[in-house]
Amino acid sequence: MRRVVFVRHGQASYLEPPYDRLTATGTRQMSKLAQYWLARGVRFDRVFCGPALRHRQSEQIVAEAYVSSAAPWPPVTVMESFDEFPAEAVVKRAIKDLDRQSPEVASLVQRLGAAKNPSEKREALDQLVLQLTRSWAAGEFGHESIESWQDFYERICGALRQVLESVGEGAQVVVFTSAGPIAAAFAETFRVPAPQAIELAFSLYNSATAEFEFDGSQVWLGPFNNVAHLDELELLTRR
Repeated sequence: MRRVVFVRHGQASYLEPPYDRLTATGTRQMSKLAQYWLARGVRFDRVFCGPALRHRQSEQIVAEAYVSSAAPWPPVTVMESFDEFPAEAVVKRAIKDLDRQSPEVASLVQRLGAAKNPSEKREALDQLVLQLTRSWAAGEFGHESIESWQDFYERICGALRQVLESVGEGAQVVVFTSAGPIAAAFAETFRVPAPQAIELAFSLYNSATAEFEFDGSQVWLGPFNNVAHLDELELLTRR
C-alpha cells in the first residue's frame, strides 16, 4: 500500500499583490502542521512540491522544522504538473470579454469595481472566481489560450500516476500543492464531475491535508480537509 498526503499551501496574499507568497498567517499555519507531524512521529519517504512560490515556501517551512528537530526529511522534487488551475487567466479573460458574459457575471464584476473596503472586495472576488471557474470546469467558458478543465484534470492525473510509479509498496509520500489539484485527485479517484470538484476546491482550508491510500486497483480516502493542527480559530482560512 502506498500513502499519498496532499497538503494545500498556507494562506497566500489574496488581495495584496503579488498573490504568490505566504502571509504571516500562512507561515504560522505551515509551522503548526510541521509541529503537529513531528509530535506524532510522522515521516515521509518522498516529498513532492508544485512549482509556485507558495508551494515551495510551504514545503520549506515544514522541511526546516524537521531539520531543526533532527528528524529526517527527504530532498524535495518540484513538479510543474502540480501547479494550480489558471483561475487568474480565466477571470482576466472573462473581464476582457465582459460583453459576452452572463448578467450575473457582469453584476459581480460591477460589485468588485464598486467595493469600498477589503471585506466587500474579497466577497465579490470570491463569488466572481467561483462563478467563472464553475463555468470553465463545465466547458461553458474558456479560450484557446487558457488551459481547459479537461487538460488540467489530465495534467494532475498524470502527475499523480508519475508519483505512484516512482515509489515502492509501503511508501509514505507528501505533495505540497493547491486546492485545485487536490480536488482533481479526489475527482479522479471517486469519479466526481467537474463542477462539483471545483466546489470542493473552494471548500479546502489553507494548510489542510488530504490522505489517499493506494493498494493495487483499490483506493481508500483517509482524513480529508484535515486541519487538526490548527488550534486557533483565526488560523482557519480558505483564502
